[in-house]
Amino acid sequence: MANGLELRKKNPNRGTCVLAAVAASLMLLSAYQSAAADSAEAALLLRDFDTAAGELAVLAEAGETDALYHLAGLYRRGLGVPEDPDKAAAIYRRLAAEGHSRAAAALAGREQAHWWIDNEAVPLEPALHWAAQRGLTSIIEDLLSAGVDVDRQLTFGRTAIIEAAQNNQAAAIRLLLDAGGNPNIADDARDTALILAVRHGATSAIDALLAGEADVNQSGYAGNSALIVSVQKGDARTTNSLIAAGAEIDATNSAGQSALGIANVREHAQIAQQLRALGASSAGFEPRQRSSLSGLSLSAGESNGRSIWFIAAERGLADALETLLEAGARPNQRDASQMTALMIAAQRDARAAVEVLLRNGANPSLQNNEGQTALELAVREGSAASVELLLRFQKSSERRDGRLLRLAALSGSAPTLSALLRVGQVDTADKDAGLTATMITARQNDSELAELLLESGADANATDSAGRSAAWHAADAGMAKNIALLDRYGANLEQPDENGDTPLHRAALRGYTSVVKSLSAAGMLGDTANDLGLSPIMVAAVNGRPAIVDALLSAGHDIERKNGQGNTALLICAQRGDVLGLEYLLNKGANVRAVNLRRMNARDVAQELGHVAVVDAIDQF
Repeated sequence: MANGLELRKKNPNRGTCVLAAVAASLMLLSAYQSAAADSAEAALLLRDFDTAAGELAVLAEAGETDALYHLAGLYRRGLGVPEDPDKAAAIYRRLAAEGHSRAAAALAGREQAHWWIDNEAVPLEPALHWAAQRGLTSIIEDLLSAGVDVDRQLTFGRTAIIEAAQNNQAAAIRLLLDAGGNPNIADDARDTALILAVRHGATSAIDALLAGEADVNQSGYAGNSALIVSVQKGDARTTNSLIAAGAEIDATNSAGQSALGIANVREHAQIAQQLRALGASSAGFEPRQRSSLSGLSLSAGESNGRSIWFIAAERGLADALETLLEAGARPNQRDASQMTALMIAAQRDARAAVEVLLRNGANPSLQNNEGQTALELAVREGSAASVELLLRFQKSSERRDGRLLRLAALSGSAPTLSALLRVGQVDTADKDAGLTATMITARQNDSELAELLLESGADANATDSAGRSAAWHAADAGMAKNIALLDRYGANLEQPDENGDTPLHRAALRGYTSVVKSLSAAGMLGDTANDLGLSPIMVAAVNGRPAIVDALLSAGHDIERKNGQGNTALLICAQRGDVLGLEYLLNKGANVRAVNLRRMNARDVAQELGHVAVVDAIDQF
């Protein structure tokens, strides 16, 4: 969870990318401590936390600050050492004072006074990105006041505005824009904050960016504008917003495809009707019945360095391909990327060209240099007509590959998904992450795809490698209507992940009131704690979600529930220096005299940690 609540005490038998990152950083330690570093790295990879903690302590004693930072992480999680969040926080404070940026970020959101901002040794831009991802507006305000570079590009070329946009943090976006942030800076993939917000279905972020005069027509990856991405997803609401903001309805991407052409091919009827009413033209998918290539000779030679054979495939010129085949063209010849004409025609959904090529011996099993077949390329692009043709040529053993369903789910094409299901494709899980197509569609705004899978018999309760079900994914993405859909198909809406987080925990963390309402309608607002002993109301309270706290209180959740350390939501707010959260809970009737296992109440905790503002708030209550 955000603000430090997502870290869990992991089962030693489960993998974690955090341990891999720790092990990788240990490889950079000096040769003098290499033996201890090697031992710590090996222990972490083997989940031998007792040994890892001992070796990290040796390295920390020798002055290795990264080792001390990772040792603090073990204290936070109780891995190999007694769980001691206070000791971890003390280490983070010490390191932050010495200019350790990751330690400073670890403190962000846990302390009311962001004293480390004034330390010139601490790089502030990573902290700004961290806060933007989580919508921590008070930290953002302090960082902006300290003169942080609001447009600094860090990992993958992302700015803080991009980080906020991807995570639907509208309030953070408004703060960053008001500070002069540029919403039109593109990341390393050439996508802007607006395009990424559209791709992630982040509607609040989209509204904030459009109000902040983000360039609605700037194109990104593959030449796709925000409007084209919205149409690809079948998101009518966002399409309307972008058009109202001045999106060019006839703009085309790098493949020459227009928004209307995409809407027609993917059968997004409502969007297509709206675009036609505005006078939009369709481009990129029209069958071309021509016997020449813009006046070029139909030999199998070259044109401006490109084989006319591949130009014909790209343009979908079935008659030209037939002429070239009659002249002796080889149907399975490849270009520099190992692409065949069949692959090119299939991904452009040139059905007539695909049919000609298959009839003349094109091999649908060949792969390009990325290991993709013509069918996989067609599925990925949502080329439904080509998919249906290619499926007739697939070996029966290949027709149950769940990977194709996952690609179709990512493409957002209902016709493509339907074609795969009709030939018996089964929604099996990815071998690495354990994701199913149903989980992917559960996170999307268009519930039609999820319903197609569920109607075909997909397991609504399947879980990925982290124990997360489709309902978990829907709640985490704020897709309330998908929660209702999954309920109709028998999904367990209270199924926890490997950390004990239920869909309700995720909705409480993210602030999705609509998801909480859907869970309530299904009678699934169970007051259960996760592995850290955090109940949904605790999660909502410490992450500043008052509307969800109100809903949970109305549903009978206990505001005085305690975690494993005996802390209530009020005590956690006091521990973190969260004045606003503490005052809200007090006004809702939280018991200020409740004590934890250390026999300390909220005031005692705040005073011990130096949270003067919290102590004052309690005294004035």
